[in-house]
Amino acid sequence: MDVVGDSNLQALLAGTPLHLSGEAARVVRADWILEAVRLGLAVDVDNAVIAGDLDLSGRYVPAAFSITNSRAAGISLGDARFLQALRFDGTTFEGRVILAGMRGEGDVSFAGVKFSGELDLSGVAIGGAL
Repeated sequence: MDVVGDSNLQALLAGTPLHLSGEAARVVRADWILEAVRLGLAVDVDNAVIAGDLDLSGRYVPAAFSITNSRAAGISLGDARFLQALRFDGTTFEGRVILAGMRGEGDVSFAGVKFSGELDLSGVAIGGAL
């Protein structure tokens, strides 16, 4: 792993916001985000390019989750449960987005999101504001 990638991973796994600038520093691997969720950490990523499909299907996410102003291939949140705010504002999804059965206990925001692939919203339940 390169120095930039290593510092992004360390910041994410420390639970600190990861707000990126500059082309070289923008790559965040989907498996890093999955590991932060597995550890119960808040995810706050801005202006990133998410490398790989992010699969949080069936996950219990107790902390706030935010990927904003970023670009991602695909994401699956099917049957995932988010206890705090969930934000994807300004993010572009270039692949398949599966939210079927997702539960958001807090506010959920998709302001300014662009979807260019398949989108499945069946059975989504949101307890806060949308």
